[in-house]
Amino acid sequence: MSVRTVLSSSVATVLSCALAACSSTAAPPAPLAATRLPAQTTTAASYLAIAAGAPALTVRTGTNSFSCALTIATADPNAALPYSDLLAYAVSPNNQFPIYKYPATSAVSWSVPDRSSAITPLYNNGLPGQTIWPSTPATQTQTHCMTLTIVVPATTAVGTYPVSITYVVGVGAGPSGLRFTAASQTVTLDFVVTRS
Repeated sequence: MSVRTVLSSSVATVLSCALAACSSTAAPPAPLAATRLPAQTTTAASYLAIAAGAPALTVRTGTNSFSCALTIATADPNAALPYSDLLAYAVSPNNQFPIYKYPATSAVSWSVPDRSSAITPLYNNGLPGQTIWPSTPATQTQTHCMTLTIVVPATTAVGTYPVSITYVVGVGAGPSGLRFTAASQTVTLDFVVTRS
């Protein structure tokens, strides 16, 4: 598997903890340190960092789950817009495995075990996406492991299947209402289907 990350945010960060230290029993993470992109002059104050937790995602027919496949950290120190939600979506322009075209359900699902036991199919209808986690002024900085699950039909050919997931931090002044995109990052994971 290769993990290709395309930054499309006004601000990117470097994940400040080792993957092993980001479990649900670890102490709350320290605020993220901002790394400005060289060509940017913006003063955006919302941050997003994503790290892959596995060097390869080899899958076989049936259900395959990867604990802590991604570690995601968000922070929003902007006092004027203290609520930040993490949203995610994927789009398949050609209706192929594993992200089918909406309204078909994706073969990829996600969960954030330290927040909820729910396993949710990855939203495949573009923006605004689905809420991964909301924040309050008291929980602006969050780091969580995301489990990814993929169901591989027996008819799926051996090969590599890329999935591009876009994560967006939307900020706003209140717990509900209008959100502004403060940062986004697209992560492409290659699921490698084998028969062995």
